[in-house]
Amino acid sequence: MFLSTVDATVSADAVIDNLLEHLAPERHELILFDINRRNAGRTVLVSDPGPLTARLMDNPSLPFHLTLITNENPESSNLVKRRKGPLSAEITVEPLNAAWPLGMISLSHVALPFPPDDPIYGQRPPEKTDRVFLGQLAIQGERGLLLFSSDMMLRLRHNPFYDLLERRTLAWLDGTKDK
Repeated sequence: MFLSTVDATVSADAVIDNLLEHLAPERHELILFDINRRNAGRTVLVSDPGPLTARLMDNPSLPFHLTLITNENPESSNLVKRRKGPLSAEITVEPLNAAWPLGMISLSHVALPFPPDDPIYGQRPPEKTDRVFLGQLAIQGERGLLLFSSDMMLRLRHNPFYDLLERRTLAWLDGTKDK
């Protein structure tokens, strides 16, 4: 399962406490995307998912594999993978060849399945298209003019780390270890 630590629709706590903790041990994995800790000053956050990730990483009785994608450290945008096996306290840390894009603070569940080059939800519209582009829009003007809220404009609709999901999914389908 792929999940963002912050999600206005799907509660990470509920997924863990009401689903994953009740499944057969050692057969499942949660890949959890943390917030961009370099850009997330605590003074502007409504709530910090840090206690959730600390609770999970410190819990040796989780019956599933847990992979946390997070900043290398609070001063870096570079990402690492912190991974632990089911029923284990041992955490391995592996650098990823990825970093948070400038200005991005978190993923959203809407963004998870869409690559940056998606013709509808991607980072930029394709050169030639007859479709409505709903991806990364930067519409500016007076509030109240548009039919949708300005909050909708801020929500990330593509996953800059889609290649990580794709590689992990293909490895799972092949029955191989995480790559």
